[in-house]
Amino acid sequence: MLFLIIPIYHYQEVASNVPSLKQEHRGNYSSNYVLSIKQKEYNINYISHSSIQILTDNDFGNFSSSGIGTHYDPFIIENYNITTNDARAINVVNTTRYFVIRNCLLCSSGFGIYLFNVSAGTCVVENNICSNTNHIGIWGKYSKELSITSNTCSRNHFNGILLKEGCNYSTITNNICKHNLQGGIIVEHSLNCQIADNILIENSYSNGIEIYYSHNSIIRNNTCINNELAGIMCSYSNFAIIDQNYAYSENDCSGIAIGNSISVSVLNNTSTSERDSLSVHQSPEIKISYNHLFGSGLEIADDYYENYIDSVVCGNFVNNYKLGFFLNLKRFNFDEPIYGQIIIINGYKIKIRNQLNTAEFCGIALFNCEKVTISNLKLISYNYINRYAIRIVSSKNIDVINTICINWIKGIDLQDSEDILIKSNLIENNSFCGIWIIESNRTSLVNNTCRENQFGGIYLIYSDECKIKYNNIINNNHYDYTGYPGLRLDFSDYNIIHHNNFIDNQLDGSPQAMDFGINNTWFEESTKEGNYYSDWSGSEPYSILSWTNVTDPYPLAEPTIYTEPPIFAIGFSVILILPIIVTSIVQLVLKRKKIVG
Repeated sequence: MLFLIIPIYHYQEVASNVPSLKQEHRGNYSSNYVLSIKQKEYNINYISHSSIQILTDNDFGNFSSSGIGTHYDPFIIENYNITTNDARAINVVNTTRYFVIRNCLLCSSGFGIYLFNVSAGTCVVENNICSNTNHIGIWGKYSKELSITSNTCSRNHFNGILLKEGCNYSTITNNICKHNLQGGIIVEHSLNCQIADNILIENSYSNGIEIYYSHNSIIRNNTCINNELAGIMCSYSNFAIIDQNYAYSENDCSGIAIGNSISVSVLNNTSTSERDSLSVHQSPEIKISYNHLFGSGLEIADDYYENYIDSVVCGNFVNNYKLGFFLNLKRFNFDEPIYGQIIIINGYKIKIRNQLNTAEFCGIALFNCEKVTISNLKLISYNYINRYAIRIVSSKNIDVINTICINWIKGIDLQDSEDILIKSNLIENNSFCGIWIIESNRTSLVNNTCRENQFGGIYLIYSDECKIKYNNIINNNHYDYTGYPGLRLDFSDYNIIHHNNFIDNQLDGSPQAMDFGINNTWFEESTKEGNYYSDWSGSEPYSILSWTNVTDPYPLAEPTIYTEPPIFAIGFSVILILPIIVTSIVQLVLKRKKIVG
């Protein structure tokens, strides 16, 4: 064996000057924090060595510097420098004795440390550097109560640390996983694990920390910065506790994401993300308390509001304002601008107005609500990644009036609802669609301006008997994406479209509207007036892109201007009719008295 004294630079990455809870969060977060690297040099007597293969308990004696394999005197495998083309730098399988792997520098064509079918509680892996392997830094399977602590796993082709089936009651603490190509720390099909005090930085194509089918896990006090999918992902893992973590992302990804998990507790975390600070999908009975969310707030990513009837959401803040999460709210007016986000489930007779007119407001979401009015709001996102300004799901008799929605993914997102009025709103410069309507019958869109939305102005899918009139649909799809004009109808029937102004949508010369439904009418029957199209030739009916040669037979030569019915005219009509009504009532009463007499 060749003994070498090799100076190893162990990098401990620390996030300094990260956004504090008291700082305002506007625009680009990168100016609000600096990622510093503290370098520590260790002079270790490394032993240059070939790969270590421990296939039975008897093999430990060939590689151990001390110990007899008991709980109080374990075998010690330490100070090896193993760079090998073998698949596993250190391979331990089918063992029952106690052992520690520590202070090793490992690189292989597959795994740094490979643990399979190791007896419960017998293995400690600490203070190793597993880098640049072609697969995974530290890997375990069918090995309970593993202790993996204070290791650095970086630039591995797949994961930094991966525990698969049967690694129950394992602890993963104080590790650094950075720049791995398929995620930092992953735990799959293993119960009651604890992941604490780790640092996860810029792991690609996956999550900083992920638990998958790993119930009763605890994820606590970790720092996750700029991991590509999510800082922390809890998937199909019931009764998990996610507590006191810091997640930060400048990318199009989530800070913390919970999916298909029951009774998860998300407590006291700080999460900053331009996409979803905290995303929840099909996760009933969740508890979300005392978190500080910066950027995009809380996203309920599914439409099954029933999942959240028994949830507890309290004491949270979005961009230093209260997160308003309300269940079974009745007859309430939102007049004070104290909320950073409003989510209502099972609401009735509510008015939302006078909320924050700043980039810090993260949208309004209504689930199973009735008779709600949203009016006179200015909802402007600081980027194009926040999902929606207004989302309405499984609701009816909702009015959205005189509101500005700018710089979201979708300005208004309407799903599975009916009898909705969207009127006199400005929907502008959203990165996908201005108004998105799916499975929502009898929606009325009146006098809205949908302008410069990248993937079309108004999009209807499976939505029937809607009225779309007097809207200004201008310069949508200015990136010239095929199939996203000013107005598109997919599988939407018996809609009426008239007196809209279609101006400079679809700059490639294709029609400014699409109709892939049946029996839609592109004009007003009483006046025989259709819509204005800036590219109309001036003589023939205007062709709507469709399967059945749909046309607007009465295109308008000039843009239309919407005018409200005069209030005085309504009052004057009442004055004229009122004497007739009163006289009729008096005559009816006198007639009844005469009959009785």
